[in-house]
Amino acid sequence: MSKKFILHKAGTQFIETEIPEGRGAHAAASPFYNNWGALEQRLVALGAFPEVIKRVKADFDSGKDSTSLEIANSDRLSNELFLAVLPLIHVSTTAYFGYGLTEQTLTLFPDKKFATVFFPDEVDNYILAFESRAQKYLTGGHVTGYEFHKQPTEDGRVIVRVVQYVG
Repeated sequence: MSKKFILHKAGTQFIETEIPEGRGAHAAASPFYNNWGALEQRLVALGAFPEVIKRVKADFDSGKDSTSLEIANSDRLSNELFLAVLPLIHVSTTAYFGYGLTEQTLTLFPDKKFATVFFPDEVDNYILAFESRAQKYLTGGHVTGYEFHKQPTEDGRVIVRVVQYVG
């Protein structure tokens, strides 16, 4: 199920109004945010895609005092994770058991500060590698699927936010 919102800008504050669905439904009290950063965090927490957040910011930057958005599947339970590449070097007492074997491992962390910051020309290959394995081998039980979202950094590189759906 999706949620629809109207966002209003009043000075430096932003006001969120959820548009209720169904006949006779009324909007609840509208939360407000003191600055763009606080509103942006709220949109991320709701599961808004980076492209949607950019559009909302562009609307307000262009002088509009309100804009609307729809966030699909906002009621699904999920975990926000970040893709990381870990280099591994195996250490054993004998060469026979793989001493010095070197590889890279892909994993997910729940904290953005552990995310690998990728160059734009390499990120898609890492996403494809992880996505193909995760959808096949890391779903089941309470994990129902994954979504991958590239987020640009200030230095022109990219981190990968992964939404792990659970239920």
